[in-house]
Amino acid sequence: MSKVNRRGFLKGALLALASLPVLESLLGQQAQAAAAPEVDKTKGMAKTLGYVSNAAVDCAGGKCGPKFKDGSKCSTCSFYKKVDDKWGTCSLVKPGSVASEGWCKSYIKKA
Repeated sequence: MSKVNRRGFLKGALLALASLPVLESLLGQQAQAAAAPEVDKTKGMAKTLGYVSNAAVDCAGGKCGPKFKDGSKCSTCSFYKKVDDKWGTCSLVKPGSVASEGWCKSYIKKA
């Protein structure tokens, strides 16, 4: 059995503590967002902003008004943060996830 001295123990403990924020940023936010259900379209900001989960279908034929332009969708909006290929978070519509193919009246194309 090896003997662990105080200096070795403290180095290991400090290294473990220093790595926690890195692990949290890599794993924590994506795990939380992936687990979040889709925002409720009938409540809060999602309703106010007219959020739809499939812009190509829900906004066809001018259903979303004159602000909607073909090709506009959450995944190309400056408020969208990607979680995976189908879902992400929106800094305006909370809590929950928004569909990458969705759209709302606050759409601003990423620069």
